[in-house]
Amino acid sequence: MAVPLPWYAKISAKIVLSRLPIPYSFWRGIGLFRNGAMDKADYSIQIFSQHVQNAFEHLNLSGKTVLELGSGDSVASAIIAASAGAEKIYLVDVGAFATRDMSFYVQLVQELTKRDGFTPPTITSDMSFEQMLEACNAEYLTDGLNSLKSIDTSSVDFIWSHSCLEHVRKHEFDATMSELWRILADNGQVSHSIDLQDHLEHSLNNLRFSENFWESKFMVRSGFYTNRLRASDYENSFAKSGFQVGKWNEGKWSDIPLPRQKMHKDFCERSERDLLVRTISTNLKKAA
Repeated sequence: MAVPLPWYAKISAKIVLSRLPIPYSFWRGIGLFRNGAMDKADYSIQIFSQHVQNAFEHLNLSGKTVLELGSGDSVASAIIAASAGAEKIYLVDVGAFATRDMSFYVQLVQELTKRDGFTPPTITSDMSFEQMLEACNAEYLTDGLNSLKSIDTSSVDFIWSHSCLEHVRKHEFDATMSELWRILADNGQVSHSIDLQDHLEHSLNNLRFSENFWESKFMVRSGFYTNRLRASDYENSFAKSGFQVGKWNEGKWSDIPLPRQKMHKDFCERSERDLLVRTISTNLKKAA
């Protein structure tokens, strides 16, 4: 009978594996490192619909320019957004992680044709990845913060991210929020879903470590880096960037999952709320 690995053994194993000269597509294929599950048709549609309805209470994006931050393992959102009427679509990530397997995108279109509220573009298996993006009037930008800087001011009507903000480098977080504020139209809407748990044990084991160690390039490349921002940090950054919070929903642990005495001194005196909040779902707009 297999014995589960403790958190520190999992960290050590993933660090070692992440340093091997093996492409991300291999690790994704065996399920070890994955940037979400957006290469699953049902899941992609579900997540997209959740964020759009959270912001607008309907699925109609007719004539809108939209942007997904952290598109992950596919550009499924380009097809789904185009199917919901979006006029222009940006997908922004820090690397070209999306599958180029056209059979997945064809399957996605077939699924969308069965659902009310979606009119998918024509996507065929003989198209190239680039032709598919062109059919959706979508741009896939893979240089993170620099990609955001290339987008025109006040040009985006809707921005969303799902389990992405926690992966933005801590030293780039405020700048990323400022860029999202800059490109958002005055009457635009933003929807974020944020996971504050560590990404190994769904606990707070990442709070055991010092800032210098956790923010080192060594850890950032480990495959499970999160910026360790807490609920109050997100609130402060959103406000500083000029956003006004609309809906704000928190998922919490019943008890703090890691004893304070085991946390690094940077975290052990944080408020109870900051250590209990494990997920956030929020809507933002530009403050008046």
